[in-house]
Amino acid sequence: MKQYFKNIAEKVYLIHGEPSALNAFRVKIEDTYQWNVVVPKLTSVEKIRI
Repeated sequence: MKQYFKNIAEKVYLIHGEPSALNAFRVKIEDTYQWNVVVPKLTSVEKIRI
């Protein structure tokens, strides 16, 4: 099934869940959509542009 997206995020942040589940979901998103996915550490801080 081919997916069509009107807007594609520059980066996807996965911030809630068990580490193994987050990693599996990260890999699935990267493989399926070729999106940049980040699983930040608890104390990570990143600036975002709005």
